[in-house]
Amino acid sequence: MKHLFKNSLSIYEYFVDYLLRKYLRKTTEVFDCGCGNGDHTSIAKRYSNKVTGGDFVNFLNPKYDIEFRKISEGYYGNKNEFDVVISFDVIEHVKDPHLYLKMLADIVKSGGVIIIGTPNRLRLSNKIIELIHGKITFPRNLGYHLESGGEIIHIQEFTMPELIDLGKGVPGLKVVEKLSGFLGLYTPLGALGIKSTGQHSLIKFAQHLFIVYNVTK
Repeated sequence: MKHLFKNSLSIYEYFVDYLLRKYLRKTTEVFDCGCGNGDHTSIAKRYSNKVTGGDFVNFLNPKYDIEFRKISEGYYGNKNEFDVVISFDVIEHVKDPHLYLKMLADIVKSGGVIIIGTPNRLRLSNKIIELIHGKITFPRNLGYHLESGGEIIHIQEFTMPELIDLGKGVPGLKVVEKLSGFLGLYTPLGALGIKSTGQHSLIKFAQHLFIVYNVTK
């Protein structure tokens, strides 16, 4: 029941790859909002020839050869511009997640999808931290981020029911898929745990949450 994986990124990428393989085609116009260095954006390029990465600053790794768009808090793209918008490990950093999701919906064509990935607030590692240090509060500083040269601040974190409710607050959004991935702990030797939680009784303590919203207008 337990599996040892090489690193945390390989586990996260497993779910990213699964979702992008399922929802993308070669002609799908894709936008990665908050693309960072492009690790996840590059997975989208496996399945689509029309991929754009967006962020406040261009940290894209040149080896990925990804088209970049500079975004701001008030602009991510044009209305009805993309078929699919993806956003991994971003929504926990934004001040107004409802507005963020609404802005993503605005740039997606009717019939398209938004794919979100974010840490689970109830993850096992958080529970252990709370047992040792007391209740975790937000905003929460997770340390220094070498890539961007700044602190990693989680303004809030979510549970799956909260992500579902967040979608209900945006007109035209409907949840079409939800996944909880990796029940376990990351260690210096690798990640020890269950990769896919499925319908496991402890699913609510999984590390990663993924949700897919369909957009209708």
